[in-house]
Formats: sequence, C-alpha cells, structure tokens
Amino acid sequence: MSAGSDGPSSPDIDVTEFLENTDRVDGVDFPLASGAKWIKAATGLAAGAATAVVLGIQSFASSVINAGAGIVDGTATFAASLVTVLGDQATAAIRSAFAFSIGELGVFALPAVIGITLLAFGVISVALEVAD
Repeated sequence: MSAGSDGPSSPDIDVTEFLENTDRVDGVDFPLASGAKWIKAATGLAAGAATAVVLGIQSFASSVINAGAGIVDGTATFAASLVTVLGDQATAAIRSAFAFSIGELGVFALPAVIGITLLAFGVISVALEVAD
C-alpha cells in the first residue's frame, strides 16, 4: 500500500503476463495489446475455481464437525441434567424418610435411619451394576 492511501492493498499483478504483444503508449498508464494469452488466463480462472471448491469443501467439513460437536455437547448437558435431577430426587426421598423416622420413632430412629441408608446404598449399587 502506498503512503497516504486509505484503501486496502492489492497484490502486484503484472497483467502483461496474460496479454500478447504488449506495447507502451506515451500518455497512457496501461499497456496496449494485440491479443490475449488464453492458456494463462484459463489457468488463472481454473486456479480460482479450484480454490473456491476447496474452500467450499472445507466449510462443509467444518459445519459437519461443528454439528457433531454440538450433538455431543447437547448429550453431555442432558446427561448431566438428568443425573442432577435424579440425584436431587433421591436425596429428597432419603431426607423425607429421615425426617419421618426421627419424628415418629423417637428412640428407634437410629436403627431405622441406618436401615434406610443401607437400603439406599443397596439400590444405588444394583443400579450401577445394571448400568455396566
């Protein structure tokens, strides 16, 4: 980019590579030509098209990967929420059983609480064995 220019810089492209018999004319900023080098022009166009196709494939692959990652992330979030909800329900059930046994059973509350705790651990261990 030249000093004092506000626009983006452009690559230095020698357009005379694509033209035949280029001649400079006094007072004109661009060269005049008698024809085009079609092979070089077609090569440039094919390279541009190939670049567009490669970028399209890359964009598609990135979208597929992001979709897969989103599914995995959503599944993990769902599983974490499910475990939290089930854990809260189990905790609430045990808490209710403890509150009932202490209030109703008095002296016999300790054996009842121990029994409820052992029962809860037994249910959890069976559930873990079934899950494996």
